[in-house]
Amino acid sequence: MVWHRQRTRWMKGWAQTWLVHMRQPGVLWRQIGLRNFVVFQLLFVGMLASALAHPVFLALAILTLVSLATNGMSSAYQGLVFALDLFNAVGGYAAFIALSIGALDARERGALVKYYPLLYLYWLLIAVAGLRALGQLVSAPHQWEKTPHDIRSRADPGDARYRLEPHFGED
Repeated sequence: MVWHRQRTRWMKGWAQTWLVHMRQPGVLWRQIGLRNFVVFQLLFVGMLASALAHPVFLALAILTLVSLATNGMSSAYQGLVFALDLFNAVGGYAAFIALSIGALDARERGALVKYYPLLYLYWLLIAVAGLRALGQLVSAPHQWEKTPHDIRSRADPGDARYRLEPHFGED
C-alpha cells in the first residue's frame, strides 16, 4: 500500500533527522538557541512518541474501561488519572480534526467528516508505520521506500490541484 510505505518513510525521516541533529546537541543548542531547541525536541520527539504511544494508550483505556465496568472504581486517583488521559486523547483528536477542517475547502471537509469517528484507526496505522520506520532505521538505515508521485498515482487526475502545467490565476 502506497500510503503505508509513504508514512513509514516520513516517520523514518523524522527519526533520522532528529538523530542527525542530536549527534551534537550542544552545537544545535548554540546554533538555534534554547527556545528553538526545546521546540525542536517537542516537535520531533513528540511526533514519534505520540505515534508509538497511541496503541498503548488505547489498550490501557480499554482495559481500564473493562475494569471500571466489572469492578467499579478502585480509588479516586484511578478515576482522576483515567479522566485526564481521556481528556488528553479527546483533545488530541479534536486538535487533529480542527487542523484538518482549517486546511480543507468545503467540498473536502464534507467528504472527510464521515471518517472522523475512525481517527483512532488512522493513528493505529501511523503507529504501525512508526514501528516499521524504527525497525528500518536499525536494519536498513539507507533504504527508503519510494512511492509514486506522478499524475497517474493520484486519486483523481482530473482534479485541478494535480495539474502539471503552471497556473498563476484564480480558479
